[in-house]
Amino acid sequence: MPEMLDDGVEGFLFAPGDAATAIRAMHAVSSDPSLRSRMAEAGRRRFSRQFDLEIMVEQYRQLLLRVAPPTLLVDMDGVAVDWDRGFEARW
Repeated sequence: MPEMLDDGVEGFLFAPGDAATAIRAMHAVSSDPSLRSRMAEAGRRRFSRQFDLEIMVEQYRQLLLRVAPPTLLVDMDGVAVDWDRGFEARW
């Protein structure tokens, strides 16, 4: 999953079925303790900044606001209804 790591930084990317590249990557990681440590630390940093629950919730919230902005309804007698807030309160 390329969006989850940078090749050579937090891990290695290779095409499905590319056994030669997979073997080279596994050999590199298994034979170099320093590389393992650097990749592990890079993975922790990336997880903290990209996959933190609060960050992900905010990213989803922003996406939802872009594709489905809040809706304010005015009924036939002129009463304003905040549909989204009412729905959220009931939910």
